[in-house]
Amino acid sequence: MTDLAESLGDDDPEKIQQIRAQIITSFKATMGDKCSVNGVFDEFIENLRNELLPTVVDFNTISDQEKSDILEMGHFICRLHLLANMAPVADKGISVFEECSVEGSNPYSFLNEDYSGSARLIRTAAKAFTARGSASAGVHEWFESHLAASGKKNHIVTYHGHRFNILFHDAAAVYYHKHDIRIFLSGWSKPNKLLQSILFDINENVYLAGVRALGIVDKLLTGPFQKEVSSKGSVLDLNQMLSKLINTLQIWSENGSEAIKTHDSPLELPVKKDELFEALFEPHEPEFDAMTALAIEVAAAEMLILVERQAESQLAGGKYADPTPNQINIAKNVPKNNNLSERDMASLDSKLRHKPGANTETIETNIMWQTNKTSLWLDSLSVEEKSKALNLARQKAQALRNKIKSRHLALKEEIKSRLIKKQQEKEQKEQKQIDQKVKIAQEIQSVGGLWTMDNLETQLKNIAATAKNSEKSQRDALILQLKFHKNVLGVKADKLLFQASSKGKVYSVDTLKANLLQILHLEMNGMPEPNKTLVYRDMEEVENDLKTCKSNLYDTLKTARKKRQSKRQKDSLLPTLLNDPKSLVGKSVLHQCAEDGIIDWFQGKVTGIVKIHKDPLKIKYSIEYEVEDFENSWEFCLLKDLEKQDLIVIM
Repeated sequence: MTDLAESLGDDDPEKIQQIRAQIITSFKATMGDKCSVNGVFDEFIENLRNELLPTVVDFNTISDQEKSDILEMGHFICRLHLLANMAPVADKGISVFEECSVEGSNPYSFLNEDYSGSARLIRTAAKAFTARGSASAGVHEWFESHLAASGKKNHIVTYHGHRFNILFHDAAAVYYHKHDIRIFLSGWSKPNKLLQSILFDINENVYLAGVRALGIVDKLLTGPFQKEVSSKGSVLDLNQMLSKLINTLQIWSENGSEAIKTHDSPLELPVKKDELFEALFEPHEPEFDAMTALAIEVAAAEMLILVERQAESQLAGGKYADPTPNQINIAKNVPKNNNLSERDMASLDSKLRHKPGANTETIETNIMWQTNKTSLWLDSLSVEEKSKALNLARQKAQALRNKIKSRHLALKEEIKSRLIKKQQEKEQKEQKQIDQKVKIAQEIQSVGGLWTMDNLETQLKNIAATAKNSEKSQRDALILQLKFHKNVLGVKADKLLFQASSKGKVYSVDTLKANLLQILHLEMNGMPEPNKTLVYRDMEEVENDLKTCKSNLYDTLKTARKKRQSKRQKDSLLPTLLNDPKSLVGKSVLHQCAEDGIIDWFQGKVTGIVKIHKDPLKIKYSIEYEVEDFENSWEFCLLKDLEKQDLIVIM
């Protein structure tokens, strides 16, 4: 922005500063993708804008409301990125469904184990059966010839260049082609590992149920959602649809069969009812429908948590849920997505591949020329104006090149400094690991050295006979043995086996002993061979386990909702209560406290002020809780708790 101001400022420092201020203060809104740096950038731009506004606008001549409207900026999120973020959380839900449904795994799998089996099937199918999939292991030409023989089109799309809805779209496509894939691969001689993995997965109902669940989500939710978000209009036009999305996910998380029964989008948007749709919603066996419904429930619960968090500002209670006229005016030119920036990145990627020798400035100039349509602007000028603009550009070119060179030199020095720092940190980390190994090796001698399966019980009995606190000493010794196997011997096993606790629950001596025995057994016999088949669990057991998993997800959802509500009240209600602390008396509240080591929210009523203080945050209130076995009255600095987001006033 400074460079732009300098190019227009005729080398006049005062004019350059004025133009820079005008450019920055012209910004009314930003759109990010929920990246961690977005908040820092938004805050920086808003503070800089507020600092420069008095040099552009005379605040002495306008009302306080007009000043407030001018100062307000809008910070919005691209809703296509919300769609992109739905895929990994939905896949996480499908993974939970699979873990509860079967035991075993695909012996031919080579993808990251973070994917569910259903997502693995979708991704490997895209690698094998699309033109831009795997160049070495793919068979797309043969597969498309196979489909052509029966008059079908290949609906599976490559992941390359498709980001926002690809998992859900390809799920519908893979489910439609499931019979084609089975027949094609069954007749393929000497299949490679990619094809073996697909053939294994495509014959397992648990993975097909997950694929079908994701495909149904595509047809009824994410597909129509993508079309709407890709259309023209303001980002605030999506408020109503986001609320419908939340309501739908809530219903589906409680009863997945609702998604299977409906043939229309709950978002009240058009649905593409093609052959993929027919394959997903055709009649199926009741047990397979039940599996699909369970997969939808867990995926919808995970998606619900995500959407409520990332779309908070446009949902009930959010900043833009019921926008003011000024907010509507701010957002009128803010699109529903930042596809324009995504296209710039795609253009950059293409140019880097086609012109690897081009420097950054050349590529940047090329992209800006295309995006800003500079040639059209030049053609719209008169001959005199065009000549003046080109002459000015020529005059400024060398100075700009010199500035770029200076920046490159400064950047190289900064990179060099960071590399040296990283190297030092790496060396310190390595030395720390060595010191830790030496320390553990020395400490393990105090408990009889490295234990074996033969002497483990004897060692524990010796500790019990000699130690004052035998249980604690046994735990410490077992933890030390586990540390030695993990950090010194480098044993590879489930990380939970090396832990001393999990989710706040301390492991008992028996649990630690069992874990150590399991590790010793692995060292002696190695990792067991994976089963060549999956073992399906009883549906009643699956439903009970998934009910527990969903209960945990709902607890996460409730906690997140309270956290957002308490944050909103900290921002909006706390300033009022600091000015009038007495107004909190008589209010019903939710108060987050620790009881018997468990942190939870308790409902109560503020009954009075018991200690005045000049600092409102230190005023003590009396509160009575609506909980049995609680003392009648407690005393807390409730405004301080409101500041810490541990209090919610029930309005």
